[in-house]
Amino acid sequence: DHLGSTSYITDDKANITQYDAYLPYGELLVDEHSSSEDLPYKFNGKQFDEETGLYYYGARYMNPMASIWYGVDPLAEKYPNVNGYCYTMDNPIKYLDPNGKQSENSIILARNPLGGYYFTPAAAHLLHLVSGVNEQQILFANVIFEETGILNGSIGTAGSSLTAGKDPDHAIITHYYYNFKNNMTYRETNGAFFYEFMERNAHEVGHIPQIKGKRHLVGSVYQYLRNILSGQNWHDGSYSTKEKEADKGAITFRKFSAFIDKNYKMKGLEKLFKNKNNSQDQIIERLDQWWKAFITNKFGKKSESKTKKR
Repeated sequence: DHLGSTSYITDDKANITQYDAYLPYGELLVDEHSSSEDLPYKFNGKQFDEETGLYYYGARYMNPMASIWYGVDPLAEKYPNVNGYCYTMDNPIKYLDPNGKQSENSIILARNPLGGYYFTPAAAHLLHLVSGVNEQQILFANVIFEETGILNGSIGTAGSSLTAGKDPDHAIITHYYYNFKNNMTYRETNGAFFYEFMERNAHEVGHIPQIKGKRHLVGSVYQYLRNILSGQNWHDGSYSTKEKEADKGAITFRKFSAFIDKNYKMKGLEKLFKNKNNSQDQIIERLDQWWKAFITNKFGKKSESKTKKR
């Protein structure tokens, strides 16, 4: 199936000799076989140990009855907000963990057990590079999605985003989404659209250093009102100093992604994140290589132009 689990086993004559069905975390619901031979590779295609009742994933064992790992996550320091014993962030239907180290499909966001999501280490690192915001504060930011509409009690405008919280260490980034009749959504608030979503978040994390409880929101509203009263765009007018500061991250993200497309490969950032063979550490390592080249190219050109003028 989509998780790599084995359901039917046949002999060399295509006769079904074994049938297995599973509960969400891999516990055997049905285990029938017409011969003495029992194929041990079951849930996620992993080997099932009859004696211990555990599955072996390579880095550690998983207990399907208790729905937890035996042994802490080897990459626990990279996921400070996820329980080190939690299997696939408590979402075994959508995700699978091929080696006991990292859930696949967790490209940008990882599930927060208390609700919402966290940025994956690689996503947080990328956002840190382009925005200059403290990486730990980005990692600890809670990302939530809220459907717009009066019936839902939402105050947000469809397609907009809002960053608030108690302080920079407890940021909450809310993306307000809306599903149209043709199944289309605003790309900026939909994680399926890598570039648009990451650019929006590159802007939103720029607000994290500005957070000072309610004063941050009050200050933003005050700037919006001054824009309106002076006949400017309420969000992007000259009084929106908070927005201009935050937008530096989005601008740098666009330039960085364009640099990668031109000098390495088209849609290089997205391909780097979506390559299932890349671990979080490998993605971060490659990002650092590209970023170093980007910075060298950026400031190298400036130095050359100054030299020519002299």
